[in-house]
Amino acid sequence: MKKSLIVLSHSFRINSRIMKTALQESDQLAVVYPSPWYWNPKERSLYSEHSVLFHEKAINHFGAALKDKLGLTLHVLKSKDPAKKIEAFCMSEGVDTIYYDAPLFKKDYITFSFSNTIVIDSDTYMPECTKMTAKSRWTHWVKNRTLIKNTRDIKTNAFDVPFSGLKINTLEAEEMDAEIHRVWQRVEDKIVGYHLSRNERDGSTKISKYLHHGLIDGPTLVSDILSLCPSFLPNKHPLVPLLRQMAFREISIRKARIKDLSLTSSCDEWARTLLDEKSYRNLVDIECPQQFSKRQILEGRTGHKKLDEEIKLCIQERWMPNRARMWFAGEVYWGMGGGIKSLETLVEFFNKHCDDAQSPNNWVSCVESMRMQYGKVMKFNEKRTFKLLSGQERI
Repeated sequence: MKKSLIVLSHSFRINSRIMKTALQESDQLAVVYPSPWYWNPKERSLYSEHSVLFHEKAINHFGAALKDKLGLTLHVLKSKDPAKKIEAFCMSEGVDTIYYDAPLFKKDYITFSFSNTIVIDSDTYMPECTKMTAKSRWTHWVKNRTLIKNTRDIKTNAFDVPFSGLKINTLEAEEMDAEIHRVWQRVEDKIVGYHLSRNERDGSTKISKYLHHGLIDGPTLVSDILSLCPSFLPNKHPLVPLLRQMAFREISIRKARIKDLSLTSSCDEWARTLLDEKSYRNLVDIECPQQFSKRQILEGRTGHKKLDEEIKLCIQERWMPNRARMWFAGEVYWGMGGGIKSLETLVEFFNKHCDDAQSPNNWVSCVESMRMQYGKVMKFNEKRTFKLLSGQERI
């Protein structure tokens, strides 16, 4: 009888790779989430300044699904030293294996000395793939595809854990269940025409926050896209732009992991690690006249009509479309007068106002927007940007 403990970091869904693996290989299971609010002071400081409402809803939804579909309780560990607590419990209760949910950021790993600890990557379609350009990655997927099959939910044998069980709000869980269903419906509706509409304000899948908060399984989504076309995909195939977006997300996660970067690493550390030397020196050394302050950016009071409209719309919807983000990044850099403060402001804005921030994807996108092209940081054409957002022009 194999007794296993699943230790989650962010994969709050039943069909994650870690859940499937543990269910297949174990006779008895328990699930615990060590809350970083208690063991990671830097993350606690970040979360205390920004909304964690969607994160709480994600955990609540997962706890309800875990109980309803598998008969398991989601235990929340509130400890300054979760590794010590978990290992002591495993030794005393004869737990055979710890399945640890690989965090999105390398520095945010909990280090276990327990002999049989298996770290499982639930974020990437093919964990063994090391390709670091979007094209090489999605091409690798196409050539080596393995379709992920839906598995039947089977209730398993649970065992007692001396950590608090999550108190579930059933109504909120049902509301989130309906919301996720609507998101999947949106993906199905957008998937074929995404290559045409992706730059429009309402043209994207709007799936980013559900992927980031662990509610939707990225590998399954990639598998579903690939299943629509059993043959090789040429570069101009309508499915490629969405595969490219999924590939970029995985590349961002891989960069955060292999470069040993954290959610709470400084902007300087991120920029020094990811940018070429010329771009990094330009970011930290070169400044120009400043047009508005960080506070004015965060509140949408810059005096720039289009910019303030986008800021207020983002604050209202807690999301900004990708094309608008590209334009916004350039406006922040030049409007803030350049310097590392411009990157700090950009990151803080998304952390404060977007539910899909605080992710490797957001960090990498913000830093890469500071890379020099044609000898300067890009400032996108405003007229064309809003033509693309409105659908008046397509590329």
